[in-house]
Amino acid sequence: MSAAPPSSAADLAGRIDHTLLRPEADAARVRRFVEQALAQPFAALCVHGVWAPLARRLLDEANSATKLCVVVDFPLGCAGPAAK
Repeated sequence: MSAAPPSSAADLAGRIDHTLLRPEADAARVRRFVEQALAQPFAALCVHGVWAPLARRLLDEANSATKLCVVVDFPLGCAGPAAK
């Protein structure tokens, strides 16, 4: 059974995991990313693990229900289990 098509822009946004996975991202860019993303009801925001504490704090300060997603060993996925 497939999901019904989105009924609105907010419904569509609620199905999207919004990402900032650029390797050159810095704290200022992560802050802007979260601030911009808070204007939409995205299902999740996805960042590299190093930025998870900052993104989590900003989401919590905004009392956002948006989930935080973190990638592991992105983009190649070739690190061993100990690194992951």
